[in-house]
Amino acid sequence: MCILGGGAFGTALSLVMAKKGSEVAVFDKPPAGAEAQAKACNEDSENKAFLPGCRFPEPAPESGATRSPVWWHHDPAAAMEGAEVVLFAIPAPFLRGFCEKNKASIPKGVPLVVCTRGLEAATMKTPSEVMAEVLGAEYMKEVVVMSGPTASRELAEGQGTSVVVAGHDSGLVQRVQGQLSCRAANFRTHASDDPVGCEVAGAVKH
Repeated sequence: MCILGGGAFGTALSLVMAKKGSEVAVFDKPPAGAEAQAKACNEDSENKAFLPGCRFPEPAPESGATRSPVWWHHDPAAAMEGAEVVLFAIPAPFLRGFCEKNKASIPKGVPLVVCTRGLEAATMKTPSEVMAEVLGAEYMKEVVVMSGPTASRELAEGQGTSVVVAGHDSGLVQRVQGQLSCRAANFRTHASDDPVGCEVAGAVKH
């Protein structure tokens, strides 16, 4: 699994997915730089810049792994390589630029989950509309939207969160629900066939 965007929300999502048993690759490029951020997060086992105090899980003893299942990358292509699902938690102002620069590395044939909130200021387009413009139809058939009243720290601490996964392909929505729902983290997903409504509602709340 890959999460693009390692702010508070992206970090919280990575902790939820790790509780589900997933290996999570995270990419972020804050002002300090992607390489510095990846190094700090991997060495500290937490994202002190955006979600301090929420530690990354230790590797399961039976796995034989030597590092946390949550691992930061400074190269987005490496983070996305082999991912079975990609979550876009990139802030809305930077989503277009990221997709334009990294289109060749975004995998085809796997779910692309739009977790970005808000609208693009210059165009007033939703995140999925921005992605459609940049990536084209060959990618958009795999796109669903995730939205809901989530607070990053509560999500990371497993206090109980419900979100909506929305898309026009009910089979894809159900597949993503299975990939994301996590009882261990009290993270529940609900299905919807109205991705535009979910994005607009999320933008208004945000």
